[in-house]
Amino acid sequence: MSSHPLSYHLVSPYIKADFNSTIISKETVTTWVQYSLGWLQLSVAFILVATVAVFVKNKVQQIWITCLFFSRAYDLITSKLRVSSSNAFSFLVFDLPITAVKGKAARKSFFEDRNLSNAEGYRIFGGPNAISKVDENHVHPDKDEHLTRFMLRITDLVQRDRYTDAMPALFDAVGDLMATWGNQGIMDPFQNIYDVSLYYPSIPPPK
Repeated sequence: MSSHPLSYHLVSPYIKADFNSTIISKETVTTWVQYSLGWLQLSVAFILVATVAVFVKNKVQQIWITCLFFSRAYDLITSKLRVSSSNAFSFLVFDLPITAVKGKAARKSFFEDRNLSNAEGYRIFGGPNAISKVDENHVHPDKDEHLTRFMLRITDLVQRDRYTDAMPALFDAVGDLMATWGNQGIMDPFQNIYDVSLYYPSIPPPK
């Protein structure tokens, strides 16, 4: 370093210039620009890779939660609520927000809130026609309309002919399932009822 107070050398793997010099070589400027552009490209690439990684991770997690929601909804909700720091947690299924709550206060608010509709929760099971984007100017859609659509779908499922054909096979299947419990022992009715209510036997199609 020079003894002059305004004179020193900028040491770098690529640049070595004297600040007292009035002329900087073209090669030095070119090297400095290339060095800066290299770091800029590396930074942009790193940010892009990180953004894509986060996006892919969120999408994979959403797909995994969606699969669990349709295959093991009870286990999914209970496990998430068990580790949740609050009495509620939210997740997305087909980009639709779903919130699960627990506790007396949360259940009371859920059933008494006039802004909530029982039919809204069944929209996800109604097929693609029932899942539509809500108009931003119509935040609370007509609840009677959704309830009517839901009741029409239920009516199609509980026609008398359907019951006549399905009930014998359904009772036989449930009877076979209950026979596996045995005649002695201890059972948890609150747990075993899920085995019955969520049991899907092979039922012949309606004639």
